[in-house]
Amino acid sequence: KKIFLLLSISFLLSCSSNDDNNSTNNPDNSTNISEYVGKWKLTGKTNSTGNNIAVSDCEDDYNWTQINSDGASIISKFNLYSSGGAYYCNANVKNYNCTRSNNILTFTNINSTGLVYELKYEILSVNSLTLIIKNISSKTGDVVTPIPQNQQISETFTKI
Repeated sequence: KKIFLLLSISFLLSCSSNDDNNSTNNPDNSTNISEYVGKWKLTGKTNSTGNNIAVSDCEDDYNWTQINSDGASIISKFNLYSSGGAYYCNANVKNYNCTRSNNILTFTNINSTGLVYELKYEILSVNSLTLIIKNISSKTGDVVTPIPQNQQISETFTKI
């Protein structure tokens, strides 16, 4: 009887749930954005087949994202323009609100006319210094534009 009792207790303990699997650090079941808070600079790009794509000088200078603890965010992307036959780049900066659902970061901007812009990124990897995401869709108003798998670009950001 003692052996049966010990085996039963051992079995019950080994089958108990582990509450650590539900922690906010698990990207599969969280809305917490705390590990994404900070300013991130674009440092690398990879195409859908894993080949590196060069980061242009304009991207290097102007592509960055900042996420605050309350979700308020700023995304800066380069804008290329020409003047007098020469090409120049500058920053196109927009304010967004960042939310997270599982492994998806969503950046939402509502312009002065009420039109909603939304960018969705799949989180591929994150640590204290590096964030790797890929844009999976965009939305303007009610029109959602999914990015085909073979056109998705993974972007690597380094915390600055």
